Amino acid sequence: MKRYLPLIALFAALPALDATGPPAPPPADLIVHNARVVTLDAKSRIARAVAVRDGKIVAIGDDKAILKLKGPTTKVIDAGGRTVLPGLSDSHTHPLDAATSELAAPLPDLKSLPEVFAHIKNRPRSPRKASGSSFATPSRRASTRRAFPTRAELDKAAPDHPVLYHAGPAGIVNTQGLKVSDITRDTPNPSNGVIVKDDRGEPTGMLRNAYGALKGLPRDTAKLSPKAKREAVKKLFSPLQ
Repeated sequence: MKRYLPLIALFAALPALDATGPPAPPPADLIVHNARVVTLDAKSRIARAVAVRDGKIVAIGDDKAILKLKGPTTKVIDAGGRTVLPGLSDSHTHPLDAATSELAAPLPDLKSLPEVFAHIKNRPRSPRKASGSSFATPSRRASTRRAFPTRAELDKAAPDHPVLYHAGPAGIVNTQGLKVSDITRDTPNPSNGVIVKDDRGEPTGMLRNAYGALKGLPRDTAKLSPKAKREAVKKLFSPLQ
């Protein structure tokens, strides 16, 4: 199995090293050599070594050229032929969903599972419609040690009406949510989704990209006009005042 050496640095400027002309560049803070440096730049270059200064990559090239940037305090790492990849940061926002999630009402700021359960108990109840959709994503909680409640915990908070704990692509429903949606051990997985089942084949309540299997789920965004959606997205991406 290949081993990979992650490198968290900004691949913003990756000039090929030119060590022939003065003035000599200042020493690098970090040099990784004897590596397979995958730049992911416009030319898809792969180099043997990389130099970093002030948290930014300042040069790539062969070992001999890059090691010329070594100074008395430079940290030098021999990668042993391992692959070096850019450190990537992706907020992974779904713009339309994010922009329209709070148009009807602000989402409550729930910081713990007990707060989630208390909120569920105070929600308007309907015997056939899912309650609490999109109200408590784990990223809004102070502690994410356990991101999801269990089906049993949701049953205790809402024994008589369906509840969906919505957390983006994955969510969990209580027993009533499964019941009103006719989800059983025999329900097949939807396209590109998974209805998670336990060792006995019974649904656990966890749905992964499978919200389409639910019935009675509030779909407030479906009522929005194209103009309202555009305005919501523009507001999402507007500069902070």
